[in-house]
Amino acid sequence: FANYCMMRRLVNIFNSHSNHSKSLVSCPKRLLNLHEYQSKGLMEKFNVNIQQFKVASNVEEATSISRSLKVDEFVIKAQILAGGRGKGHFTNGYKGGVKLTRDPKEVADIVGNMINQRLITKQTSADGVLVQRVMIAEALDIVRETYLAILMDRDSGGPVLVASTEGGVDIEEVAATNPDAIIKLPVDFATGL
Repeated sequence: FANYCMMRRLVNIFNSHSNHSKSLVSCPKRLLNLHEYQSKGLMEKFNVNIQQFKVASNVEEATSISRSLKVDEFVIKAQILAGGRGKGHFTNGYKGGVKLTRDPKEVADIVGNMINQRLITKQTSADGVLVQRVMIAEALDIVRETYLAILMDRDSGGPVLVASTEGGVDIEEVAATNPDAIIKLPVDFATGL
């Protein structure tokens, strides 16, 4: 697919220098990676019940959010496309990409230790991933944790629905120690589920 797209781009460049004014072929862009806050935004848009949250990209925004978000406890989560954020560490020495606080005044300090820092988890490279946004949300008491994801699966050549009643914080450990607790259902692009 990538080679096909490269060839089409070369053809399009060639065509742009010829008498043809239109490109013959375009290649689709696949924008399938969503941060947690983006997923929550989609769920909220379709009336799925979620906790209150806002997103900050700097300490000033975090301060404003901590004043306006009326919650008993905050959860502050670094937004990167990798799991294991809570157990990760930053290149500046700060520990954990998920933090809880009841004090609105602590939110800005926590965010200041995360924003524009590199977070290293077991799913990132040794260099980590730059945190450009944090989600500041209402912390909820978890009565029961489950896991549901739609992932791209190389084996089936498309999306796969992955679910578990064992929760998602340590889903890799669940997969290793109790693989029967994970359900995988490939999604066919033509027929659906």
